[in-house]
Amino acid sequence: MGTRQLNQMQLAMDTAKKNEDEAASRLYSIKQKLAEEEQRLKTLLHYQQEYQKKATEKSLETMHGALYHNQQIFIKNITEAVTKQYQQVEKFKVILDKQAQLWYSLKARTQALATLITEIQKKLAYEENKREQQLQDELVQNKRRASE
Repeated sequence: MGTRQLNQMQLAMDTAKKNEDEAASRLYSIKQKLAEEEQRLKTLLHYQQEYQKKATEKSLETMHGALYHNQQIFIKNITEAVTKQYQQVEKFKVILDKQAQLWYSLKARTQALATLITEIQKKLAYEENKREQQLQDELVQNKRRASE
């Protein structure tokens, strides 16, 4: 491979690095969103526990029918919200896992290209050194012939 191919590989490397960086940025954003969703779930669970605790502390027998009914509807709504939030958290965990896999694969590609570029650079340097050595050998031979 020549310098032209090396330049093409370096362009590919730049593109791969850009893609890797963008994937890392998306991964970070998803991690933040997951943390927010987990905090919402934690808050809902705490609220649900507190409300149920207060509801059981009150004697359900002393509540009027409408108040009892409203309280049961409210507990049902909180439970539904908790269930939906669990689903939301699980959804973001799946998204996070997929994004992490994408990032890992892009990172591996970037590393492979970097290794390939290093090998090409070594090969080009070796070939250049070999050419220079041949030129020096020819010069020495030409000097010997001229002096004979």
